[in-house]
Amino acid sequence: AKLFHPKSKVPLDEGMAVIFKGPKSFTGEDVVELHIHGSRGVVDGVIEAVSDSGLRAAERGEFTSRAFQNDKLSLLEVESLHSLLTSQTSTQRVLALSTSSKVVAIYDSWRDVLIKAMSHTEAIIDFSSDSDNTDLQEPELIYGGVLDSVKNLRKTMERHLEDGYKGELITNGVKVCLTGLPNAGKSSIINILAERDVSIVSSTPGTTRDVVTVQLDLGGVLCLVSDTAGLREGDDVDEVETEGVKRALRVREEADVVVEVVGL
Repeated sequence: AKLFHPKSKVPLDEGMAVIFKGPKSFTGEDVVELHIHGSRGVVDGVIEAVSDSGLRAAERGEFTSRAFQNDKLSLLEVESLHSLLTSQTSTQRVLALSTSSKVVAIYDSWRDVLIKAMSHTEAIIDFSSDSDNTDLQEPELIYGGVLDSVKNLRKTMERHLEDGYKGELITNGVKVCLTGLPNAGKSSIINILAERDVSIVSSTPGTTRDVVTVQLDLGGVLCLVSDTAGLREGDDVDEVETEGVKRALRVREEADVVVEVVGL
């Protein structure tokens, strides 16, 4: 289709218009997509034309917000979409794509267990004293079964929360600390991993005094690799290097993975 400015009739581009009728669109509303060429001149011209027609640019996250308000996306699906849009590694992408459907199924199963337990408990409270009700002659047995199911559910939830730490590491990144004596090769390792000069490499002990951290995609996993000051004590260690050693120890304490570098 040929696109023209609605007022001046100046040609803008030749592209394609795709119409999505609600409620089968992403937002649940009527949506029109314009597929145009990506040059700055074309994009600016089209945006100016639609703005002159009374339309405005969507705010950040507005399409997702409308999809949520129109029950096209659940809150879990919104969070998974955010994780997908902000993913930096292949592992983060895979986790974001698989989380929504899996988590929804898990939470729905937990909800079913709780509803069943609640209905059985309410039945015991309401009808256990009814002598004519032959279905509830052993309320203690029924109540014991409810307790067992809730206890098992709690254990399942606790295991799920423990596994959630792995997802947190994938999302936020694995903290890796390079530690060791001065001149052990920590700065050389981080430079090799980053494929650029991140830290200064010198034969002089105590060159690295502050923590140098870089984000790296290592095997599809986001890693926050930190080069730290060499650990040493002595009269030749000045105040600045001493502070660097303190920071190195603090980073090592907070790291998920500690790599001890030993010089040969």
